[in-house]
Amino acid sequence: MVIVVLPKQIYLTPLKTHKIPSPVLKWAGGKTQLLPQLRERYSPKLRKGTLTTYIEPFVGGGAVFFDIVNSFDIQKAYLFDTNPELIILYKVIQQDVESLI
Repeated sequence: MVIVVLPKQIYLTPLKTHKIPSPVLKWAGGKTQLLPQLRERYSPKLRKGTLTTYIEPFVGGGAVFFDIVNSFDIQKAYLFDTNPELIILYKVIQQDVESLI
């Protein structure tokens, strides 16, 4: 797993070497309840397996991110958010989840 540490960003690759969890927190504006409708709008390239990089400009609670990486062959993911504490949380989960638990 490689992380490029830039402000407000986390870069994850390869994703399939680790178990991908479900969203870890509730988030204002979260999309969990909308996933059935959102799935209908996912790119056909995901289903074909030709789209293997995922970019999330506003990750928030990550419902769409977790749904996509658990359902499709995503090899790289770039997660962004304007909340630096949220990005720190995802980095801690990625690098040292035991210290968080």
